[in-house]
Amino acid sequence: MPRSDGPPKPPKPPKLPKRPRRPRLIGGRPGGPPGGPPGRRIGRRIGGRAGGAVAAQAINAGGSLVVQLAAARALGADRFGALVLLVSCLVLCTALYTAFVGDALTVLGRDDPAVRGAVLVAHGVLVTSAAVVGFGVAVGLAGLGPGVGAAYAGLIVLWLHEELGRRALMAGLSFWKLAANDAGYVAVTLLTLTAAGAAGMTVSLLMVIFAMGAGASFAIGLALGQLPVAQLRPARPTPGLVRDVAAFAVWRSLQAGLTPALLFTARVLISAVAGRGVLGQVEAARLMVAPAQTVVAAAGNVLLPAFAADGATSARRARRASAALIGATVLVGAVALLLVGPFADLVVGPGVEVPRTAVLAWSAYCCALAAGLPAATALVARRRTRTVFLAWLGDALVGVTLVVVILAAGHPVAVPVGLAVARLGSALCLHVLASRADEQPRSRHRHRSQHPGWSRSRTRARSLRSPGAGARRLPRLLPSPNRWALAAVVLPLMLASDYKLRMRGREATTSGQADLFILAEMAVYATVGVVLLLTVARAPAQRRNATVVVLAWVFGSYCALSVLWSPYGSLAVVRAAQLLLTVAVAQTAARYASRAQLHGLAHAFAATVAGSVLFGALHRFPPVSGETAGRFTWLYVHPVVAGIYLGAATVILTVYLTRPGREHRIWPTWTYQVLLVVVGSGLLASRTRGALGGAVVAALLAMVCSTRGTRRLDLLVTIGVFAAIAAVTSSDVVLSYLSRGESAEKLATLNERTNLWSLALDAFERKPMTGWGLTASRGIFLDAIGLGGGHNAFVNVLVDGGAIGALLWLALLGGIVVALRGLWRRVRPDERADLTLLTALLLFLLFDGLTAEHMAAPANVANILLAVIVGWTGALTRRQAGSAGPAPERGPVPAGRPGGSARAGGPDGLDGSVPVRPTGRPAPERIPAGAG
Repeated sequence: MPRSDGPPKPPKPPKLPKRPRRPRLIGGRPGGPPGGPPGRRIGRRIGGRAGGAVAAQAINAGGSLVVQLAAARALGADRFGALVLLVSCLVLCTALYTAFVGDALTVLGRDDPAVRGAVLVAHGVLVTSAAVVGFGVAVGLAGLGPGVGAAYAGLIVLWLHEELGRRALMAGLSFWKLAANDAGYVAVTLLTLTAAGAAGMTVSLLMVIFAMGAGASFAIGLALGQLPVAQLRPARPTPGLVRDVAAFAVWRSLQAGLTPALLFTARVLISAVAGRGVLGQVEAARLMVAPAQTVVAAAGNVLLPAFAADGATSARRARRASAALIGATVLVGAVALLLVGPFADLVVGPGVEVPRTAVLAWSAYCCALAAGLPAATALVARRRTRTVFLAWLGDALVGVTLVVVILAAGHPVAVPVGLAVARLGSALCLHVLASRADEQPRSRHRHRSQHPGWSRSRTRARSLRSPGAGARRLPRLLPSPNRWALAAVVLPLMLASDYKLRMRGREATTSGQADLFILAEMAVYATVGVVLLLTVARAPAQRRNATVVVLAWVFGSYCALSVLWSPYGSLAVVRAAQLLLTVAVAQTAARYASRAQLHGLAHAFAATVAGSVLFGALHRFPPVSGETAGRFTWLYVHPVVAGIYLGAATVILTVYLTRPGREHRIWPTWTYQVLLVVVGSGLLASRTRGALGGAVVAALLAMVCSTRGTRRLDLLVTIGVFAAIAAVTSSDVVLSYLSRGESAEKLATLNERTNLWSLALDAFERKPMTGWGLTASRGIFLDAIGLGGGHNAFVNVLVDGGAIGALLWLALLGGIVVALRGLWRRVRPDERADLTLLTALLLFLLFDGLTAEHMAAPANVANILLAVIVGWTGALTRRQAGSAGPAPERGPVPAGRPGGSARAGGPDGLDGSVPVRPTGRPAPERIPAGAG
């Protein structure tokens, strides 16, 4: 009998798999090396890549601070102010260069020889451009000699080559090698300055530049020795790859260069208004709180990976980080205020006075930075870099406006307060946006848990929408079906520029002093710029710019560059910004405006001018000067400017009367006739000879273009007969009207214009290549002869921009003529009115430009009309290109193929390829570290 130990036991339940242990958090993220003693873990973290990155950044920032402190002690306030301008320009060039070269190496891949070759092409172009700009800054803004300017240009070349080596090491994650590279630069620079002082040599600004160049040269050699040999062999780049690098880097350069450009502009304004000595004092105060600024700037690189790993609570953590950074900044500022009195001489030397107000102002600016940077980093972690850029662009525009106001009030040491107020406003907006970004995922998660079926249907519906449909938070201004959308952008610029409500003295126009009306004008331009960015701008744009738009950007960029050597810095900076915004409006019209919106702008312009004539007839203002007494105008608008408005409106209405059609005419025929009588009467009463002659010639051209065959011949014969009758019977009346009661001597000199043009030629001979800088002609002629501007468009460009500016301006005009000629060859019946209007307006502006400089000067009606012609021509070019032929048919994209391409054809017929996933959605953009 078998042996039994009792009743049978129940079967054992199966063993559950062990739950894996959650890895410990290292650096705010799961994963990392296994645990161990605390000392060993800390040692690994310090000795790893993160420790090398922190050490490299600390050495770089600390070394720069030490070099600037040593320079401040040796140079004194005035020379240190000049060094500040040079260093600020160097920082701006480095920021723009890093976006092109460093981020391209990091994101696009340093291991690809073709990518390295494309990056080296961008490197060569940027280094050359930066050297030229640096020479202009040193000679024009810092007031240094050509020898020092050449040395500074050489320093920029060496510095950017060193930056290339630094970025190559950073792309390879060799952070400890990067730290050694930065330490070598700092050591050699300080040793050079120390050796010069020990040898009894005077530590001058040129010596500081040479010392920095020696340190950069040593760092270049050190980087070449540390980089692998394989990474030093580039391949021949292809044009397509160069375009890819540029397309990636342009947006990054705008982001990276915004804050350095703002600080550089503020320093240039301080130097131009208060002098380099005051700038040196303000910057010495900044050095007192530089540690806080360095900590705040470094916090972005630390917070970005943490926010990216845990985005659900990033807004709350951003607020905590802001509070901690503000507390640290306040502590550093308090210590700096205590050190200003007894210890300032030990820090910056006895030759530089450090105002307490400036220290307090820079502390406020650092607090504003600390308040906004964590929120910006949280949004960048959510891939909302465009939102951050727009917020910072808005605060930059407001900051420049406040800087101008503070300088006009005579308080240059308080300039950082204006920057702080602007940055604080953007910080509050960014925190609100970050909080909303956190609330949306939480509310969506709660709704999905309560309504799972509805949530799935909503997800299905969203997947069928276009990828960019959910990103539009504001209604699009362009393109849109609203006929008056473009007029709402362009007309405010014209009215803010020319419709004056008060008279200013001649000296006030070039002094850079801003009153309430000037600030209102700047606010209108800034508002239009922000509106364009928020409602029009989109990235990436899939339409190429027309040639005329590219030529306009080239001319506008050169004018903005000439600010560096203009004798009227404050005025030139404002006018350059207005000119670039005008070109941006032209590009917007060329890309997005419809024909209905362009004709709506023309109708709104004519109606505005007619209303101005009626207002001027009902309420007469005093004449703007004794010479303009008896000539019709309105408000305090100069009769020459009023004549441009009236002449352009006359040409527009004549075209609409001679070109009937439903496509371009909005009102009944009698409306155009009444408006033409009103504006024509105002043009005759203004007695502006250039505008009147241009309007007559352009109107005759419009009438000739509207007829064909024998009707055109009959019209020409009729015009000739009436002109002969008027010359025989009314010649005395016409001559008396045109002479305006002026003496024969004034008529012989064209109302002093020939004397002015002689002075212009003398000024051109002194600076033939680059000219005197933007807005210089107005001040030069006011001081010499009492007339502002060149009173001739070509003469004005020749004095302001030199031979280079004149060639670029003539290229722009030639590009418009060539584009219009090409459009006339392929003209459609419904486009004849557009081309007639553009040709007549261009002829009017050219004729008026013989006696007035406004077409070649920024921020006035003639210059804005030229931009409208550029945009309208680009829009017609886009329209004809879009209708050149049917788009080629596309084949099906394989379902499992992740690297297909979708061709998006725009109305201009130009296709752009966007990489897509199998779902058809565009691949997300990679965001490099430090994008905030």
